[in-house]
Amino acid sequence: MRAAVDMMYVKGVSLTTLDDVRAASGTSKSQLYRHYPDKDALVRDVVALQAADVL
Repeated sequence: MRAAVDMMYVKGVSLTTLDDVRAASGTSKSQLYRHYPDKDALVRDVVALQAADVL
């Protein structure tokens, strides 16, 4: 999750791909897709984590 947060902060949400996150986090494709079937699911969790950090 932290890799996704960092990438989306640096590259922006629209330019960050699931493959980017997978490579940065060192996870396999199957691991990532088991938890996040699509980018929207990952973005939702990134937003929730950022909101929790702020609050």
